[in-house]
Amino acid sequence: MSFPRAFLLVLCLLFACGRGAPAPTETEPLEPVNELSLRLQAREAEARRVKTQLEADSAHSRFKIEADLEGLQERVTAAELALEAVRAADSANQAETRKTFNAALADLTGFQREIKARYLKAPR
Repeated sequence: MSFPRAFLLVLCLLFACGRGAPAPTETEPLEPVNELSLRLQAREAEARRVKTQLEADSAHSRFKIEADLEGLQERVTAAELALEAVRAADSANQAETRKTFNAALADLTGFQREIKARYLKAPR
């Protein structure tokens, strides 16, 4: 049997048999959902503080502030939905849903920092 035929045969067998059981790997223990919820609650409280400060701000364009507040609320909602997905996920999907939640929370945190830097600069 020539090399290309043998190679194709091996590929066909691999695809026919599937991947098999995943290899055991060392994984970090997953954070309890309650801790994820507390992290989200802290970000939501920070978002409310930022919103209150921006609503009292008269030095910046209301249009820009409203657009940023809408973006902030969208990110809060995305993080809430990601947390609900973590709660609803089965054990096989926990790691992936937690990655999604952590990414949504990081996006929210980054956007809050961006807003603070843009509007709530410390007076000099």
